[in-house]
Amino acid sequence: MPARRPSTGQRAPGPGAGIALILVVALALAYVVTVRQADDNAPGPRVALPPRTPTSVTTTTADPDPGRTGPGVHVQVSPRDNGSLDVLEQVRFPGASTGLQIALPEVKGAVAGALPGIPRITDLEVFADGNRLPEQAGSLSTGGRVLLPGAPLVVELRYRLTGAATVSAPSTPGRALVLLPPIAADDSLSTLPVVVEVDGPGVRNLVCPGLAPYDQLCGRQGPSGWRTVSLLPRVTAVLAQVDLASY
Repeated sequence: MPARRPSTGQRAPGPGAGIALILVVALALAYVVTVRQADDNAPGPRVALPPRTPTSVTTTTADPDPGRTGPGVHVQVSPRDNGSLDVLEQVRFPGASTGLQIALPEVKGAVAGALPGIPRITDLEVFADGNRLPEQAGSLSTGGRVLLPGAPLVVELRYRLTGAATVSAPSTPGRALVLLPPIAADDSLSTLPVVVEVDGPGVRNLVCPGLAPYDQLCGRQGPSGWRTVSLLPRVTAVLAQVDLASY
C-alpha cells in the first residue's frame, strides 16, 4: 500500500487552544498589576499630582450688612454737639424672639481715662417687624429686658444715649472720646456680627480697644462717615474720637 503524502493545509485549532490563550493573557495582566503596585510602594522620587480643588461647603461669606439684610446688629449713630448720641439700632434675630436684653454699651478694653461716668438710655422707642410697641413698663435707662409680643424677627431701637462723651485732656479743645453702642445684649445674638456706623463732620476715627493691638483701629472711612469692621457683640468697647463744638 503506497504511503500517504503529508497534508500541506493547517488544522483549525481546537477549543483547548483558546482557553490556553485566555490564561496567558490573564497571567500577563496579573504580572503588570503586581509590578505597578511594587513600583508605587517603592522608595524614590514620585511624580507630584496637582492638588484636588476643595469641595467643602462649610465656608460662608459674612453678610455685608448685618441687622438689615441678615442676622446681626446694625447701629447708626449721629453725635450731637454736646456729646449725646442719636441712635438707630437695627436687630435681626436668627429666629423669632419674644424678648431682647439691652445693656449699656460695652467698655471692655477702654482705659479709665476714656470712660464716661454713667451713660443713660433715654427716649427709647421699640419697633417690632415695623410696628411701634407700647412704651415699656419701668425704666430701661441703664438696661433691662424689652418684651416683644408676636415674636418678631426684626426689631428697631430708636433712642438717645447721654453722658457717653469724655473730654480728652490735654488735647485739642473740643476733642472727646465717645462711647458708642450697641445696647442689644441678648444671648441669641452672641455669635452674630455687629457693625457700627457714625456720621457727622467731627468724627476723626473709631477704635476698638478690646481687640488685639493690630485690630484696634477698627474704623473705615467712607463717603457718608465712619464704619467699623464686622465685630462680635460684647467683645470690645467701640470708641469714636470726635470734635464737639460745644466743649
